[in-house]
Amino acid sequence: PDTLYDVVLPLAFRKAAALGPGESNEGAYDVAEATVERIEFRLLLIYIRHYMEILCIFDDVDVVCTGTIDYNEFTAARLDLAEYGISMGDPEKAFINIAGTLDAEIDFPMFADYFGLPEELALASVANNGQDEAPAEAEEFTFICAKPDGVERNLVNVIIKRFQDAGLRLARSKNVH
Repeated sequence: PDTLYDVVLPLAFRKAAALGPGESNEGAYDVAEATVERIEFRLLLIYIRHYMEILCIFDDVDVVCTGTIDYNEFTAARLDLAEYGISMGDPEKAFINIAGTLDAEIDFPMFADYFGLPEELALASVANNGQDEAPAEAEEFTFICAKPDGVERNLVNVIIKRFQDAGLRLARSKNVH
């Protein structure tokens, strides 16, 4: 499945619709047929960005590339998760909280739900015109996405260079099809 369209967008939409003041779209499984109001749209954009960041972390933890994370991958990624600012405490307890048992596997929606953006931060971000409130000591990351036509026109390096010229450093790069 195409993770962006089949998983990230529906998750982001459901979160935005649940938090927004508009009519509930419960039961509207197909994102293409659902609607959002303006405030919900801003929340949708925040959640899309957040879920894409979580997806990159998930893909790093899923070293076997199965689309799921087993207990061994999860515990091996403890230090990597800490680099992202994700603290899980006791890995065994955290894995059981997410998956139910140590024999189960964690898929992306389960991972995103457990390590997801707290609702109050999403709402605060909307209230602050999209500016996330982060502790002063936290390192900031920016998610950059090149659209397919930008890739076809070989503009990815030009885009990256513009950010580097502005003094930003490329921390990670990933091609998602």
